[in-house]
Amino acid sequence: MLHRSFLNRLPASCLTLRDNTERPETITIGTNELIGTDPSKLPPALARLMSGQWKKGAIPAKWDGKAAERIVEQLERLLLPGC
Repeated sequence: MLHRSFLNRLPASCLTLRDNTERPETITIGTNELIGTDPSKLPPALARLMSGQWKKGAIPAKWDGKAAERIVEQLERLLLPGC
């Protein structure tokens, strides 16, 4: 859900039910919280979320859906100098 939330620009929060994430920047920027694998931690997290006491987040830098454009620009600059 996390990736889809960013790609679709949904104001969704992500609760990760694991002990780690491959996207630690989402923890830092406030759009994700590691709940872990202990089921007893989920109800308090959901209560905070539903009551509006959840942290505010933002979309991380360069998660704008334009990575392919930036890659092509760099490849052109490297492979086609002067064009």
